[in-house]
Amino acid sequence: MKITNLQRWQEGRGLISLRYKSIAILLIVSFVTILSEALGLSFFYPIFQYIQADGDISILLESSKIWVAVIEATDKLDINISLGLLLSLAFVFFLGRQIFTYIKMVYATKIQASLLKNLRSKLFDSYLNASAEYHDTYSVGSLTNIMTQEANAAVLGILKPIELIVYIVMLAVYIAMLMIISFEMTMISIVVLFIASLIPQGWMRKSIEVGENVVDSNTKLSAYLVSRLKFPNLVRLSGTGEIERSNFNILNENQRRHNVESSILQTKTEVSVDPIVVILSLLMLYLSVTQLNMSIELIGLYLLIVMRILPVIKSVLLQWQGINSVLGSVNIIKKLISEMTANIEKDTGNIDFSKLQNNIIFENVYYSYPSTASYAIKDISFTIPANRMTAIVGSSGSGKSTILDLLLRLRKPKKGKIFLDKVNCNKFLLKSYRDHIAYVPQSPQIFEGSIIDHICYGINNCNDNDIDLVCNMVGIGKFINSLPDRYRTKLGEDAVRLSGGQRQRIELARALISKKPILILDEPTSDLDNKAENDFKLTLRKINEKFNTTIVVISHSLKSISWADSIIVVADGKISASGTHKELLGTCGWYSESWKTEVE
Repeated sequence: MKITNLQRWQEGRGLISLRYKSIAILLIVSFVTILSEALGLSFFYPIFQYIQADGDISILLESSKIWVAVIEATDKLDINISLGLLLSLAFVFFLGRQIFTYIKMVYATKIQASLLKNLRSKLFDSYLNASAEYHDTYSVGSLTNIMTQEANAAVLGILKPIELIVYIVMLAVYIAMLMIISFEMTMISIVVLFIASLIPQGWMRKSIEVGENVVDSNTKLSAYLVSRLKFPNLVRLSGTGEIERSNFNILNENQRRHNVESSILQTKTEVSVDPIVVILSLLMLYLSVTQLNMSIELIGLYLLIVMRILPVIKSVLLQWQGINSVLGSVNIIKKLISEMTANIEKDTGNIDFSKLQNNIIFENVYYSYPSTASYAIKDISFTIPANRMTAIVGSSGSGKSTILDLLLRLRKPKKGKIFLDKVNCNKFLLKSYRDHIAYVPQSPQIFEGSIIDHICYGINNCNDNDIDLVCNMVGIGKFINSLPDRYRTKLGEDAVRLSGGQRQRIELARALISKKPILILDEPTSDLDNKAENDFKLTLRKINEKFNTTIVVISHSLKSISWADSIIVVADGKISASGTHKELLGTCGWYSESWKTEVE
């Protein structure tokens, strides 16, 4: 079944939470504006009559019953009719029009800004609440474009029908005024204007397709920029600068071409109306003089209203075309939110998680990624004891990171169960569960801001003593205190001015200051040299001893985890061996060979 523009608007209105109350206020203020203008224009007729009668009241009384009523009213108010009074009244109505126009524009701007803020918040929240599997498939660059550009276009598109209604009502008022002045001329005008409105229909329909092309080109260009600009050195050192520039120029040209095409369609609609209305005005002038014998004041008022109709007609057509051109933005946002809602991370828990007392147990766990048929991990079972350090090691692609995601409940097992103290982890409330886990990713993810901003990220009760304690414990306190702004030092995006070890230690300080009972680290020594790696190992031992923390480390470096209480070896998605460092050297061939390679 074909979806009408009205249905799309209703869906879009719900999408951005545009309330009917806001619509009603906008329409009421707009209608008052229209009424003020209509009254202001209507005063030109008595002004022309007054000028034509040279101010003779007797002539005016004979010309119309309206003048009789006006003069009786002014006599009661003890006001004398004069040209100045009539001009002043006309000005008052036009001034009222401007005042209400200002009110309407300010209110519309506030609504637009509020709707845009709410829509972006909705997109942001929906993305954060979506599952890790959804994040695997969706481009951050595409989302950035939608939130910064298409969201604005969608909000404007949802507001355009309201403006369209206003212009249609304004057009109806003008036509009604013309009907009063001359029914015959107005009917001719309506026929001519109807014919004129048919001219841009093809361009307006084309605007839907072009608008979708604009959205597509914007999204592709934004996704490309986000992925490439983050790693300029990789492009330079790979010798792919010319290829990347060529690809960028193609995407850039596509965006330019579609934007120009959209602008041309709008321009065609705008310029095609003017000649029609000018011809109409000249035709009306000719007929009014030669055929209808209209008075000069009526001719003047008629032409004035016709000329006021010109921008209104253009606005009606352009608003309609504008609605078509932004349907692509509305549709892509509607589709995106629908997808993210369908892939929301579901919380199946109903009990609070307090503290790990005994152990974490993986029992016959399987997991496969949505894009693959084979299992990334299959039938794995192992135990992580509480208040000890457990290391999970293995070659790249063995399944270590998948195990980590399952432990963090970023993914759910396809088969099998994960228990914490004999309770299925899915029974714990997700927020409560994660509130007790501190996580340090493989690559430190440091946002724009200061050192203290990052260390206290997500912590409400961060105090100076705690900050000093954890920073000294992880060996970064002396370095921070040597900086001019100490903890207030700005790090920049990803803290590129710091060494890998310094970034890793700041990340570890962030995890420790939360005082969470479970600490999970993903390849924490991947960016560290031998000395920094050894220091980091000593830091972990100190943390384990001081805080009695359950530590789980995913690592490719055996030297950094050789002291762990338990080491689990993963190969091809299965547990191939487990034990202490000394035990594995004698029982696990892969572990023994890897250890020899590292220490030699």
